[in-house]
Amino acid sequence: MSNYTKGIEVELTLDGEKVIQELKTIDSRLITIRKELGQLKQSLEAEWDISKFQRAQELAQQSVEDTQAKVNALKQRLDELNSSAQIDDDLGKQIAEVSKELAYAENAARKAQEELESLNRIRLDKLSSSIKEAGENIIAALTARSLLNNIRYQAHSVPSLKQW
Repeated sequence: MSNYTKGIEVELTLDGEKVIQELKTIDSRLITIRKELGQLKQSLEAEWDISKFQRAQELAQQSVEDTQAKVNALKQRLDELNSSAQIDDDLGKQIAEVSKELAYAENAARKAQEELESLNRIRLDKLSSSIKEAGENIIAALTARSLLNNIRYQAHSVPSLKQW
């Protein structure tokens, strides 16, 4: 089970301290998630383990949710800043900074979604590989049986080998 909370509630104020603290919390959690997720993906590519896959899937989903929460918080902050009655140089700088951070967060949200899809492709690749291997084993067994039957047939047609 995940130790992370679902959803993020951000209280916005003009000074932005609460949103900044919440964004730091999200960023810190995302760093932890990405490290563990990377290790799990490497492990899964080397050797399939359903419990590791499930954990990786939980982490990838949490990453998607957290990055989307960050995007939403930044959008709210940007709307709040833009709706301010007075836009001076300092506020203009804050708007530019939040806009830049929003662009990064939207890119991170897209990458988090791609990571989740990539994780699902690993599962499909492993399943496909297992099915292919099983098919090859069945073909090999049927070929061996066919060869054995052919040898028996030929042995019966040679008088000295009928006892075989």
